[in-house]
Amino acid sequence: MSRIQKVELEKATEVQKSILETIKKKMGKLPNIYASIAQSPAALQMYLSFDEHLQKGLLDGKTREIITLTVSQYNGCNYCLSAHSFIGSRKFGMTEEELLRVRQGQSNDKQIQSLLNFVYAVVDKRAKISDEDYLNIRNAGYSEAEIVEIVAVIVQTIFTNYFNLIAQTEIDFPMVSAAELKKVA
Repeated sequence: MSRIQKVELEKATEVQKSILETIKKKMGKLPNIYASIAQSPAALQMYLSFDEHLQKGLLDGKTREIITLTVSQYNGCNYCLSAHSFIGSRKFGMTEEELLRVRQGQSNDKQIQSLLNFVYAVVDKRAKISDEDYLNIRNAGYSEAEIVEIVAVIVQTIFTNYFNLIAQTEIDFPMVSAAELKKVA
């Protein structure tokens, strides 16, 4: 059972109801994470606005999913791993093998491997990366603007990871577990 309860549409305030109905219409369903974050409409609006702006940025959706999966695996957030594995496969055509390799921090593509290494370094070192970490991502072809967006996606993901871990949000996507990876690796 979740620690932070979902806001039910029939019991929602007008502000909550407006936001949640918009999400439901856009996504075809109302994922539990949004219904739970809706306990604070301000927090939900902040998250949605953050996401909306990042979608208009330089990083494509698949790259954002790769970052999200990497951070979520590191933080052990099964909700985000489940949701973003589903999104990665359905929306961006990522195969099961590709999803698993990303979660393991591996890619056959040198630029994506540099991205995975950078994201892992940022999260693992709590942003206190080395000059070498920074030069590696730059030498892989990422611009300063793209690096800013990479950091923004990391921060956005940490918010949802931490929220879900604290709230114990009930997973409403096909289940993926961070612990599974330890058996594979």
